[in-house]
Amino acid sequence: MAHVTTPFITIYQRSGTTFTKLADPVALPAGDGRRAAWSPNGEFLAVGHSVTPFITIYQRSGTTFTKLANPVALPASTAWGIDWSPNGEFLAVAHLTTPFVTVYQRAGTTFTKLANPATLPAGDGYGAAWSPNGEFLAIAHYITPFITIYQRSGTTFTKITNPVALPAAGGEADCWSPNGEFLAVTHTVSPFITIYQRSGAIFTKIANPATLPASSVWGGAWSPNGEFLAVGVDANPFITIYQTSGTLPEMGIVRIEKVIREGD
Repeated sequence: MAHVTTPFITIYQRSGTTFTKLADPVALPAGDGRRAAWSPNGEFLAVGHSVTPFITIYQRSGTTFTKLANPVALPASTAWGIDWSPNGEFLAVAHLTTPFVTVYQRAGTTFTKLANPATLPAGDGYGAAWSPNGEFLAIAHYITPFITIYQRSGTTFTKITNPVALPAAGGEADCWSPNGEFLAVTHTVSPFITIYQRSGAIFTKIANPATLPASSVWGGAWSPNGEFLAVGVDANPFITIYQTSGTLPEMGIVRIEKVIREGD
């Protein structure tokens, strides 16, 4: 996990339900850790942080993490959102100053910055999320429209038309359902979470959950089968978990219902 005091990244090894802290990498991130993301094959760990070079990438061998050479072209500022494409070829970084998103293409252990999209996000980037098939890249950001979605063709990223119904405020994070048909965007104003259903390159907002999170939502994650969506909330109970009407169909409407916590 990435955190705001040294060593800025803490890595645990799991054995059953036991998590044991590993030795810190020899070369630590340079500043407050904001996000951490594993490559799909578990070989690389990318950490976004608040001090240049803003992104630190480790290569894992067993339980040893070796810092790679920094990319020649660095993100412009604090990296808040990091996500790997499903095949591990691309690494997207959302950050706080223009161009607000930086995308790298990986070849072995070399990360090369791609040309910026022709149309950039409108404000500070906080969330980056690849669709499960690697075709779409969604950037959650401050300044309307709060979510910018790109369609990838090779190494070209083309902004698609904004959804008709936009998130209510600054996008903090975003995440895709495992089948790629739903995109959840978390934000700082009620309803705090906005969920879109994708049909081709069209994103349509679905009805809000019957029970909304209690406050600003800073992040979210779907369960691997798409049945549950958990969001981190900036107020008690600090996490809200929704259950869909079942594992999500390839196409179809999802019903989101809050899971009642024991004791409620």
